[in-house]
Amino acid sequence: MKAGVLLFENFETLDVFGPVELIGRLNEFYNITFYSLSGGLISNSHGVSILTEKLESVPDNLEIFIIPGGMGTRKEVDNTLLIDSIRKTAGTSKYVLTVCTGSALLAKTGLLDNRKATSNKRAFEW
Repeated sequence: MKAGVLLFENFETLDVFGPVELIGRLNEFYNITFYSLSGGLISNSHGVSILTEKLESVPDNLEIFIIPGGMGTRKEVDNTLLIDSIRKTAGTSKYVLTVCTGSALLAKTGLLDNRKATSNKRAFEW
């Protein structure tokens, strides 16, 4: 089965590697791939850089799609191309998981409309 992790500039390290650590322990079941809108190296403020594939190359049979939070969500929530890509990928994934303010990116797609969801309590107003 396939798991995909969305990355964007200034993602939160823990929001990515916490879930990756857990899913990675099930490596006999899951292959994890990192994706970003344009592909290539994506970095955060901690100096962590990860090589990604283009989000458009996500297979339609993705089992798990993970959307992390981080300070980068504040910018990316207004990135129409990214939000449209998240909507498409989430629509063909079996499970969509968000961490912290990653929920704001998913909410922006409209897929959380009329559903209960949460985020970091410090970001409720935002």
